[in-house]
Amino acid sequence: MLSHQASHRLEVGVESHLCNQEESVEYYECRYDTRRFSMTARRQAMPSVILVCVLASGGLSAGCAAPRSIQARQARHVVVLPGILGAHAPTRRLARLIEEELEGTSAQVWDWTDVRPTLLSFSGGSTTNFPLNLARARILANHLTDFKRREPNTDVSVIAYSGGAGIILFACDSLPNDVKLERIILLAGGVSPGYDLGAALDHTEAGLVNYYSKRDTLVLGFGTKLMGTMDRIYCESAGMVGFRPDAFTGREDKVQQIEWRESSIVAIKCK
Repeated sequence: MLSHQASHRLEVGVESHLCNQEESVEYYECRYDTRRFSMTARRQAMPSVILVCVLASGGLSAGCAAPRSIQARQARHVVVLPGILGAHAPTRRLARLIEEELEGTSAQVWDWTDVRPTLLSFSGGSTTNFPLNLARARILANHLTDFKRREPNTDVSVIAYSGGAGIILFACDSLPNDVKLERIILLAGGVSPGYDLGAALDHTEAGLVNYYSKRDTLVLGFGTKLMGTMDRIYCESAGMVGFRPDAFTGREDKVQQIEWRESSIVAIKCK
């Protein structure tokens, strides 16, 4: 793993988990050579919009081909896992933005919903079909293992949105002991607050970051109480309320939980 002072640090979400914590809660400083840049953005209420679109469309799942293998073009690589709707435009845009803004970093979307896609993805496969999602996660674990053994010096981070959080956490349960990721970042994760993060923390050098929002009551509150989380618990999701302390007892140094606020912005300053 690169040193803290010299390494490039990946920042995604509304607050930086990677940078100088003495900075303002809205602006952060990271180090990457001598280059400086900043990026601002606002998080939209995507989960609620997604739910409305799914219900209106009948929950049709796009895509039929199996996800391609992990393929990096730079010394640092980011794998983006979408939510239950698969690789829609915002997810692809995130991967492009990572490559455009972070020098020396490549990114790809790994669409886990393409593994045996279902016609009713919201109600009949991408959320409630636990055995299918475990199988999808094992395929991801195999892809990550194959890549890390081919390219052991490439740092790999995973950004997982919504249902994708379950897939990467399940995948970590299947990773061999010698396979280490750089970092896992969960955005609005659709898993239960008590999900054991032990395997995920064992398989990351820099730990796990969970971005959550108490305002995400429709999908990650009412929705997962009604339909269940990816790990099949009927409760509010960690993407709404955060993980409970007993999900990472004794590993507090490797977990950061950051609550989204309406006034928050993304800001990166590197020098």
